[in-house]
Amino acid sequence: MKIPKKLEFITRSYAIFRKFTIITIIFTIIVVSSISRIQADTRIVIHLTHAPEEVIRNIEQEYKTARDPHKILGTDITPSELSTKQLKSSIRKHLTPALSGFMTIYGGYIDVSDPDGLISFPLRHDEPKLYIAITPEVKLVNIRGKTFSHQEYIVNEQNPVKLYSFEKKQDEDKKSYWDVQEITAPEDKAIDHITTIILSKPKNLFIQTGHFFTVAGEQFVLPPIYVLGNKDKEKILLKTLDLQNYFERINIEKKKPTENTEQKLITNI
Repeated sequence: MKIPKKLEFITRSYAIFRKFTIITIIFTIIVVSSISRIQADTRIVIHLTHAPEEVIRNIEQEYKTARDPHKILGTDITPSELSTKQLKSSIRKHLTPALSGFMTIYGGYIDVSDPDGLISFPLRHDEPKLYIAITPEVKLVNIRGKTFSHQEYIVNEQNPVKLYSFEKKQDEDKKSYWDVQEITAPEDKAIDHITTIILSKPKNLFIQTGHFFTVAGEQFVLPPIYVLGNKDKEKILLKTLDLQNYFERINIEKKKPTENTEQKLITNI
């Protein structure tokens, strides 16, 4: 029996439509899965780095003409005894302290900067802002047993506090930027839940204030924080040994989507 051309056309059209529908459904599932994965890995990314090369060159020039560079470099060698090469080497060593080992707390998690100065946390609040606190030690306010209600700053000569506000905004062209301002610690010393605490002497780190462009979207990629020194880093790390028991360590899983690329994902989210 010969099938009418009109019916044959309808049958073929239906088959094509069905195939297209199936492909569309599969594509939608893949896209939704990808979006869910991206949202699950929404994070705060902090990059500790050294002073820019231009700044280092300017300081080198200042040190070369200074009468007492040993006061800054921590050496008793006089300028006349230092060759230009030795002086540059000493200056760069002084200005490029280790980026690793800075213990940081946020949202019930604790992480330490890696050799590249990277710190990362899963984002645990909805506000388009956060605070960065730099202080050597914080206090956990105990309720009962091993249950704590919140954290507090310990403000004294041995434990100075520097606090900065990072608020994500958009300009007239809809470009995202961070509005960074230094603020004062609260009088009640209570640490806000959107605060990321870097356990360090404030003079070891430098945060620039002002406006800094950032990537659009939900990721919190902060402007770089400059490492100026490592004073008392070992003592501070020792003090945090007991503190670490009450926070979860960050677990990073490395994946290779392609042969030439590597992806790092936080797995404890």
